[in-house]
Amino acid sequence: MTEFAMLAIMLGTLWYFFIKPQVEERQRHKDLMERLEKGIRVVTTGGLIGTVVSTQDDIVTLRIADRVNVQVKSSAIAEELE
Repeated sequence: MTEFAMLAIMLGTLWYFFIKPQVEERQRHKDLMERLEKGIRVVTTGGLIGTVVSTQDDIVTLRIADRVNVQVKSSAIAEELE
């Protein structure tokens, strides 16, 4: 019985520290993609900061400076700036 308890504790610990944070991050990113709309300031995984101009399928157009727009995949959007 103690071997089973140790295995259960180890699996629970692995789930809590490795799997749960990944699931939460995936859900947070999914929520961000659902509310992504024109005018929201975002940061990409590469560090670009810009304002969303438009979205099409999985492509997001960001304005990073006056008259300078870049297109990035939506998966490259890391977070929304306040």
